[in-house]
Amino acid sequence: MLYNGTAGVSIQNNGIGLTSSGLAALPNTSYGIVFQGANGNDIGGDTEEEGNVVSGNGNVGIYLYAGANGNRIQGNRVGLQWGAGLLGNGSAGIAIANSFDNQVGGTADGAENVITGNAGSGVHFRAHRRAITCSAT
Repeated sequence: MLYNGTAGVSIQNNGIGLTSSGLAALPNTSYGIVFQGANGNDIGGDTEEEGNVVSGNGNVGIYLYAGANGNRIQGNRVGLQWGAGLLGNGSAGIAIANSFDNQVGGTADGAENVITGNAGSGVHFRAHRRAITCSAT
């Protein structure tokens, strides 16, 4: 799913990279969800019904890059089946490159992401000439 230059999009309650049963991979050969230069979008939300399962893809599960600013990634399961088993992505679970002011997780009940079982980092940040501030609870 590539979103190039979009704003105000909500991606919620989807299985991306999985079969309809949610137990096996039906992968995208590259990324699961990609925002390129897309601002102010939501991937998931802060309730169980809004979160996505993004697993089994050939590369990064969720990728924000090239000025994808001010997006929220909340309440998702990245690298897991619909059930409890692992079904990792081929690289990082979430990667953010040269994009700023994005929120991964949150303090509201249900806003946390569960990220595990991926071949690379859980969350990978890369910035060019700008600091990134992270906090975890």
